[in-house]
Parts: sequence; C-alpha cells; structure tokens
Amino acid sequence: MIILSITLIVKNNWNEWISHSKIADINKNKSITVGYIPYNKSFIVDPNTWEFSWIFYEVMQEVWSRLNIEINYKYELWWSDLITAIDTNKIDMMVTWIWPSQSRSKFVDYIEPLYYSPVYIYTQYDNSKFDNNIALIDDTNVKIWIIDWEITSSIAHEDFPKAYNYSSSQLTNVDQLMLDLVANKTDITFLEASVANNYIKNNPRKIKQVISKNPIRKFDNSMLVKKWETELKLLIDTVILELKEEWFISEIIDKYKSEEWNFIK
Repeated sequence: MIILSITLIVKNNWNEWISHSKIADINKNKSITVGYIPYNKSFIVDPNTWEFSWIFYEVMQEVWSRLNIEINYKYELWWSDLITAIDTNKIDMMVTWIWPSQSRSKFVDYIEPLYYSPVYIYTQYDNSKFDNNIALIDDTNVKIWIIDWEITSSIAHEDFPKAYNYSSSQLTNVDQLMLDLVANKTDITFLEASVANNYIKNNPRKIKQVISKNPIRKFDNSMLVKKWETELKLLIDTVILELKEEWFISEIIDKYKSEEWNFIK
C-alpha cells in the first residue's frame, strides 16, 4: 500500500508538471513565442521592411513547419535582458545564436548547435608582438578589452589571468571593441572571425588577427530555452538533428556563405 501510494503521488505530480509545462501550452495553442537579437550572420531584420532572414530564422521556420506550430517573433531583445525574458516566461525560447557559458547555464538549456564559430585574438594592424607567441599576453602590462560576464571575459580570466581587463557592460556593441583597439585604448580582444573579417573588409589596415596555430576557442552557435524545459529542448533538438542528416542546414549555411564569414559546420 505504501509503495502504491508513493507511485500514485509521483504519477500525479508528474502529470501535473506535464500539464503546466511549456510544451503542453505550445501543443495546446499550436504556437510558440520567441525572442530574437538582430545579429550579423545569424538573424537579420531588414530596417525598411521588417522582414526576417538568415540562417537561424530559416532553420527555425522549417523546424516549426514540420511540427505544425506557428512561431511568433514577438520580442526584440539585447544580450543583457535575454536571460530575464526566458526566466520570467516572457518568451518560450531565444532564436538568435548564442555561445554556451557557465554563467548562463544556471538559468537556461542550450539547443543543438547549428554550426560552430572560431574565435581568434585581434590586435592593432601594426602590432606583431604576440604573433606565434600568445603567452606574452599573460602580462600585467597588457590590456584586454572584455565585456562583463561574456565569452571575452571568460577567455581573459581562464587563459590570461595576469593581464589587465579593460571591461564594459553587456550593453556594449561589439563594434566598440574594435574601435577602442584601433584607438590604442587596449592591446587585444577576442572576436568571432566573421565579425572581425567583416570589419577588416570595410576598414583595411586597422586591426589584424594575431597569428597562432589554432583559434583561441571554438563555440557552439546554439539557441536557448528555459532551464529544465527538457521536453521542449528534446522536441527542437530532434528536428534539428533530422535537418542536419538531410543536409538542410548545410544548404542554408552555404546559401549565405561569403568570403568574410568564417565558420565550422
């Protein structure tokens, strides 16, 4: 009788959890509310027509089409408020890519990545001091431009703990990192190759990639759902893996591929 009672309690609690889970609401309403951050090579919003495009938009349109669920792009967010938006159930998921980090993983779970981005070290165009010897960066006289609680901060603290961190808030635009580098306010920073290459294309002989054997990091380009929304994550992951096997995602990536965009499939 005790075992039966415990079983019934667990079963009832499980059923109650399922009935109040996000996936239950999505299945009932046949729609999902998402947030997005306009970002180059990931999710672009045309300023004139307000039409969406690029890789994450196209892939997720296919994901929800196969699941017969309407996707509602309701909120344009910024890096600093995306965790709050998910944690307070303002949105069901975040559709712009984001790199997994330990600080965010307390509040969110990461969706199966669509592709990977290499991150390199960048410095002034005429600075060759760190080429093939990035260990020299770990020095108290070297200034690293970082954004608080972001990947740049993690790399600096983990790989170059002696260097001085020239930090800014999460509201800072990534372009500012490159502008301050050009202005010699800092010595180095860490950038996704596609972002840096695009800047270099439009601003030649201003910054350069520090020569090294490998990128300083390789990051998953993932999306976010709320922590413990396991069923929702599994649902999305399953379709994304299916699309990978069908080469659908690879074809979408190739569609938008350009010479300044460096990625890893």
